[in-house]
Amino acid sequence: MFEKIKALLTKLGINIGDKEAEIKAEIEKLETDANGIIDLSKIDMSKMTNDNPLFKTLIEQNQALIQQTKDLTAALGKETQERENAVKAASEKAKAEQDKKIDDTIKKALQDKKIVEADKEVWKNRLEKDYNEWNKELEAKPLPKQFQGKDTKPVITGESDKDISKSSLKGLTEAIRSEMENNQSKV
Repeated sequence: MFEKIKALLTKLGINIGDKEAEIKAEIEKLETDANGIIDLSKIDMSKMTNDNPLFKTLIEQNQALIQQTKDLTAALGKETQERENAVKAASEKAKAEQDKKIDDTIKKALQDKKIVEADKEVWKNRLEKDYNEWNKELEAKPLPKQFQGKDTKPVITGESDKDISKSSLKGLTEAIRSEMENNQSKV
């Protein structure tokens, strides 16, 4: 490598003269660089006493390019991280919206008596796997006969959402009693 650099410097009109040993030592240091990148900031430029402006310009340009490469690498790393964070945030938002949609669908199906509390998890799993298909199935599911033509939505009163008014309980009791009477008259 030394001979190539010496030939290049000679071609550029730079006489290394008695600095040959120092230049060889610097080249050996550079050749042992694990990255294979020559870091010109490690070279003691004061030992290279040549007034050739071309040589100095090339070194300055190279140093500027190395810094630009470092800056671009850092900017690219930052941009990549920002994009990954944006994708993650969008994914989490979509998941939260889907979960809310599923919860609302389950809540409505329970209110409409299309499913019972015991089947809640089964329907939740189905909707999570394929919302559109299972939601169609759920919407097409008929209202149980004992609730057809009756108000299936409970009236909530009191301080707690679990307090159901007596009129709703009375209506439910009447529906059950009516169904039982119909079943007994068939026997």
